[in-house]
Amino acid sequence: MDESTALPFSTPRNVTLNDLESEAFQSLLRMYITRYVYRFRIARWSGDEEGIIAETLQETCLRVIPYIRQAELGLLPPIASLEALCKVVAKNTLLDKRRKEKRFVVSIDAITASGVHLDALVADDPTHTVHAEMRQYAAMLVVANAVQTLSPKQKEAALLHIANLADFDDEHPRPLERAFWAAGIPLREYRRELAPDKATRSRHTASLWLAIQAIRTRVSLHKDELDCSA
Repeated sequence: MDESTALPFSTPRNVTLNDLESEAFQSLLRMYITRYVYRFRIARWSGDEEGIIAETLQETCLRVIPYIRQAELGLLPPIASLEALCKVVAKNTLLDKRRKEKRFVVSIDAITASGVHLDALVADDPTHTVHAEMRQYAAMLVVANAVQTLSPKQKEAALLHIANLADFDDEHPRPLERAFWAAGIPLREYRRELAPDKATRSRHTASLWLAIQAIRTRVSLHKDELDCSA
């Protein structure tokens, strides 16, 4: 759909929640969001674009609703164009998501992958290997303890994600698995495929996103401590 494609209610009028919630408006707003989701080509969104679209549509509506209500009460100026307002909010919501992805330095993916890179760099030096594993273990333990503080849904989503990314070793458990075991989490039990239906995957994506933000905050609080162990 082109930028110029008109959504309903583009002329000045008294906008109501019924306008926002109408099937026609929701469908066209979804089309607008869909174009940007696929245009951005975010790697971590690949395969779950529908979940991102549904999440963005919901967030857009939730951000617009308070403005509509206050405009109806005369606390804010009347909404001249619901189309323009929703487009701006939806695009800004997606831009914010994209910025967060780019700034996501301490992500679960990076943490679970770090052990592989460090092992490759220090494989020829046993002393360095021990120190590297100690640093990895300390970092993983912070993540594991952070996961324990999550809500049940977020915890489940995070553990499924981490377990499916992990490289388990039966003979010599890696720092990731040892750290989660120390935190009381048998990580291997969470390795399984997600249900194929879109609704389940969408809920998983939403919970995982919230979990990652919470874990990132917890890890940042321990950044100085982890730096000192390096």
